[in-house]
Amino acid sequence: MNLVHSVEGKNQTTPIVGVWRLWCEHAGQDEQVQGSPLEKITTTNPPHVFEIHPMTKFGNFNLLTSLKPIDGFTYKKAEDAIFRYAGTRCQLIAGNDNTVTIQTAGVGFNYVECVIEVLPGDQVVEDDGRFVFCKILTLDSELVAQKVRIAFVKDSKPEKKVKTLTEGKTMHIIAIPRIDLAVAAF
Repeated sequence: MNLVHSVEGKNQTTPIVGVWRLWCEHAGQDEQVQGSPLEKITTTNPPHVFEIHPMTKFGNFNLLTSLKPIDGFTYKKAEDAIFRYAGTRCQLIAGNDNTVTIQTAGVGFNYVECVIEVLPGDQVVEDDGRFVFCKILTLDSELVAQKVRIAFVKDSKPEKKVKTLTEGKTMHIIAIPRIDLAVAAF
């Protein structure tokens, strides 16, 4: 935080690295256009559907060790969260000018505690992470979702653990949901 505050309000850029996230936790009524100037942000959570979350590097400061459970936070239950996600309307509209409009309502349910069970098939490794198809289970091992694509940040503790898991093996995780553009493109 000291590093962030040391550059705050200065007319300089600081490189950041993190995970692209499209999610409707803080969707609002206003129109936001990529590349357009923004008004000064006066709140910690202005309306948005795009964010870099989690951030994994700020300047030269590696933040991978910050990917861990939040002490004292009450996580959402998988059975409640998946039901909410399935009932939330989201429409992606392709424009003639190579743009995409996202129309969605806010859903919240940002951090979900669950168990994943690795499904058969190869884990897909990209430059910045690993993608694994899994079942989503409650903490009591009740099935919530049959097949969900889970992303793991490269070199994070969870990514290092999941790469050792084979079909049928399970792992307890805190999930941060997002709109899966691979599924949307399909």
